Amino acid sequence: MKIKKAVHRKIHQLILDKMNKRKEERRKRIKLHKEWRLKALERDGHKCVICGDKKRVNVHHLVSKSVVSLRCDVKNALCLCSLHHIFDRKISAHKGSLMFIVWLKKHRPKQFNYLKGRLS
Repeated sequence: MKIKKAVHRKIHQLILDKMNKRKEERRKRIKLHKEWRLKALERDGHKCVICGDKKRVNVHHLVSKSVVSLRCDVKNALCLCSLHHIFDRKISAHKGSLMFIVWLKKHRPKQFNYLKGRLS
């Protein structure tokens, strides 16, 4: 009986330790993301790099967050108003992707080439 309780306590402690480790990793990811976002906003003057709008500025990942090596790289960030982030049919990071890439290559060539090099 004592052995079962001891084993149960040990298993319970291992589960708690794993949960705490996950929580700590999540806190670190959130902190890194906030720092990444703030650096991008400061670099781009807290405004949309396409139209200059300072209302509802979003920080967009140019390369998907699933590419871990670029997830918190500020060169993988671009500040966009909600129109150019999602809604505009011509130059939008999500709806007008081709024109957005053309815009990026023309207006932010260093950033475009950096990301292209990192993905090659």
